[in-house]
Amino acid sequence: MIRKIAEKIIRYRVQVLLVIVALTIFFAWHLKDIKIAFGGGDIVPPNHPYVKLTERMVEKYGGEHLVEIAIQVKQGDVLDPVNLAKVYRIDQKLREMQGVVTSKIISVASRKFSRVNFAYDELGYSTLHFEKYQDLVRKINDGDSKEATAFREEVLNNDMISGTIVSPDRKRTLILAGFRYEEDYRYIFETLQKIVNEEKDANTEFFLAGRPIMLGYIDSAFRGILVVFAIAVLVMVVTLYLDFRTIRGVLLPLSSGLIGVVWGLGFMSLLGHRIDVLGVTIPFLLVALAHGHSVQILSRYYYEYANGRNREEAAVESMIGLLKPMTTSIFADAVGLFVLILMPFRSIQSMALVGTAGIVAICVGCFVLIPVSLALLPPMKQSSVNREESWFGPIFERLAKFSLGKGKVPILALTGVVLVIALVGAFKVRVGELQSGSPDFWPNAPYNKAEKVVEQMTGGNLYWINIEGDRTGALYDAKVISDINALQRHLGEMPEVGYSISYVDALKKVNAAMHENDPRWEILPNDTASAGELIGMIGGSEGYDESKDMFTKDYKSGTIAVFLKDRKPETLKNVISGTCDFLKKNQASDIRFELPGGTAGIYSAINEEIEKNEFLSVVIVVVACLILTVLAFKSWLAALIIFVPLLIGKAITMAFMGYGGIGFFIYTLPVVTLGFGLGIDFSLYILARLKEEISESGDFVTGYIKALGTSGRAVLFTGLTMTGGLLTLCLSEMRFQAILGSMLSVVVMANTIIALLFFPVLLSVIKPKFLFQRGE
Repeated sequence: MIRKIAEKIIRYRVQVLLVIVALTIFFAWHLKDIKIAFGGGDIVPPNHPYVKLTERMVEKYGGEHLVEIAIQVKQGDVLDPVNLAKVYRIDQKLREMQGVVTSKIISVASRKFSRVNFAYDELGYSTLHFEKYQDLVRKINDGDSKEATAFREEVLNNDMISGTIVSPDRKRTLILAGFRYEEDYRYIFETLQKIVNEEKDANTEFFLAGRPIMLGYIDSAFRGILVVFAIAVLVMVVTLYLDFRTIRGVLLPLSSGLIGVVWGLGFMSLLGHRIDVLGVTIPFLLVALAHGHSVQILSRYYYEYANGRNREEAAVESMIGLLKPMTTSIFADAVGLFVLILMPFRSIQSMALVGTAGIVAICVGCFVLIPVSLALLPPMKQSSVNREESWFGPIFERLAKFSLGKGKVPILALTGVVLVIALVGAFKVRVGELQSGSPDFWPNAPYNKAEKVVEQMTGGNLYWINIEGDRTGALYDAKVISDINALQRHLGEMPEVGYSISYVDALKKVNAAMHENDPRWEILPNDTASAGELIGMIGGSEGYDESKDMFTKDYKSGTIAVFLKDRKPETLKNVISGTCDFLKKNQASDIRFELPGGTAGIYSAINEEIEKNEFLSVVIVVVACLILTVLAFKSWLAALIIFVPLLIGKAITMAFMGYGGIGFFIYTLPVVTLGFGLGIDFSLYILARLKEEISESGDFVTGYIKALGTSGRAVLFTGLTMTGGLLTLCLSEMRFQAILGSMLSVVVMANTIIALLFFPVLLSVIKPKFLFQRGE
């Protein structure tokens, strides 16, 4: 049956080739409609409660796409008039930007803060006069030296500012701004770059952080990915030419890879999915996989042709000989990517779809296109066919004899030691992003340098807490105010927290002002009537647009904005659990505290979804690989034997993550699942070829030497070709792409070595009966 199909494909090779070309043109045409996305919505699990809470809070209190501008001076301090003028100008320009939420602009020169003055009117009634910091700084800019001195004292005595948005040494200050639409990241990034460049001088440094800025840097780095991709292809071309020394040996694998990329991306475009910075790594994976499987089919064709078969016969025999290992390994690769559809992240789901479609196309390219093309091309020179026999044959023969002789015990012992070390490292792996700053960039990248500066001050990661009452004026309740104050004090004592702010902070200032600015009265009201009066003053003085990020118009709901120093998984867990535990033990009011929202909530949601779905995904891939092996070799023992190198390869990959401080996160998920498919590719080719040779000779050693000389050589060059291409990702400006490339390289090389050395030794020890059984 298989032979008949292969013979028909070769017999009608022109027609088959035309169909493949037509399909490639069809998918290539749809590439014009593909959309590139840089937004963060594609990595957010949309139905997670934390994400829903964040969306509700954004709708109620305004945008949460924060940008941080840190200003650092060398001489003097940030409260000097010349530096306050810079802050003022930047603050004013921020207010003119499209999509800015003015109530989210916070600086020492913003309308967010006021100096509260107490006085009596002509009738003897006490009154409060609120002077905005913005107006005070404007006076200083106009040359009011007396105000400059008074303002400095005002800022240093305001614990909402001093030590938070103004550093204790007064060498740094922070400007925060919120924007409604993350999609405006390019405009935000370019405009802010222009604004700070206008204010730069020899004494002043600026640092821009926040998600819109991060997306702007990603956008800038995206163009470099095309260069990296070109280098990857060049590396593979060189490796292929060194292997085959023929033009067809280079162009046919490239054609197979091209089909995988075009079909995969074209399919993605047809479905209306977007490609993002994570999905753009898929072409690298597809080209590497295509080159790996192409080497196998080309090597088998060369072998058959060298043994006296003509072009058509060699093509047919190549298809028949590699049907089981190639289709099994390709489908295992496909399952490794398709299972990611279970992850509730649009970016990962798109990656799973385009990757799976591309791998199916690779199956067509390697198993059909290459044999058909070889049958159409002119015959090769005999020197090209036999060129490797002069030195590859003896090398692999000696390797085979060593592995089954004196090397058997050392290989098994070394494998055992490596496995133990790998398992120790594997248990160090944690869920979440473990690097401070953005995982998209290297630690010394401009963006991460900026985040580090911000983290040293207040922390740039918003942990948003919603305070939800069941009645109008719920925030007046003295018990509610006391609970909020106590919670903020508790959070302020946690090392992970840099800064927090709520309407309660303003209440203390207003209360002191009501008592002639006596600092002893900087306390909270102890009754609902007093609280209502003070909150009304805040809302009236600020205007609702300026105070809407603290509470709603009906004073039913409010927020606590907490800024964390990083978003590492242990930080998020500690702060969130610490908040819940504190409220459980100490809350006196009936108000609802809903958490976590903001950046902390989104990253916690991502981590929880990965924890929940990762194990199931791994189980599905492992079971699928075992079932595919059983179907290919009609033996459960074959599946169990394949599972051993699979386990070792996986342990090595996990150890690389554990020892390297790489956590389970969005960008490592494809490696975790695809690694299982890649883990059995090479062992399957060796196993299939070994079974074929043993069934012919009836002797394990003779069969192993012949198998290693054919499939073993192909496995070695497959590993080298794929590793060389994937390692070029390490040249990327984006750290996560470099990690993806290095991890996949480890997977490929580890499984190459396992397939060539350990796996045959394992088989020689077990000597399973199915290897000696004849069959098609």
